[in-house]
Amino acid sequence: EQAAMDAEASGELWRAVSALPPKQRSSVALRFATGMTHREIGETLDVSEDAARRNVHEGLKSLREEFAS
Repeated sequence: EQAAMDAEASGELWRAVSALPPKQRSSVALRFATGMTHREIGETLDVSEDAARRNVHEGLKSLREEFAS
């Protein structure tokens, strides 16, 4: 029962991540699915480390707002 609830919550979370704008979606996925640092994310996405950090921050902010309601 708990495993099914966890899987459902995880599915909802990744659906919400997939709805983020492309740079935020990629940044959040790389940060949490692969554990990349902001520097590594920036290199992968060809943006600055600061831009990668901002994309993760804004993506998480959007996710928090969605799941808080």
